[in-house]
Amino acid sequence: MDMRARQTVIVLGSDGEVEGVTISQHMSDVFDLDQHLLDKYYPAFRRFGAMLRDPKYLISIKLAPGECAVFDNQRIVHARTAFDPTSGARHLRGCYTDRGELRSRYRVAMREADASGEKEVRT
Repeated sequence: MDMRARQTVIVLGSDGEVEGVTISQHMSDVFDLDQHLLDKYYPAFRRFGAMLRDPKYLISIKLAPGECAVFDNQRIVHARTAFDPTSGARHLRGCYTDRGELRSRYRVAMREADASGEKEVRT
């Protein structure tokens, strides 16, 4: 495996609003920035990391058996808390899908609904 990416950690849209967050500590490499930028980047990156662990920014959801959590992986930082194996069995399944494919399917469904006169898209 040879995974590589070159991107910013926080992606802003033209309106200045956050469009995406890309943070993967286990996949981070050397930050390829000029020294004057690194001197600003590392303290900011450390502060951002501290904010990610601050309880005032956390939402904790405990799923019941059979429940599912779905979220936009580019707009939310997610993790799991520690699991106590003495508390019972756990089966966790993750799934990723391509954002472009989802958008394409949505546009096609909207065109088909519009052509048929339907008021809503059935999924």
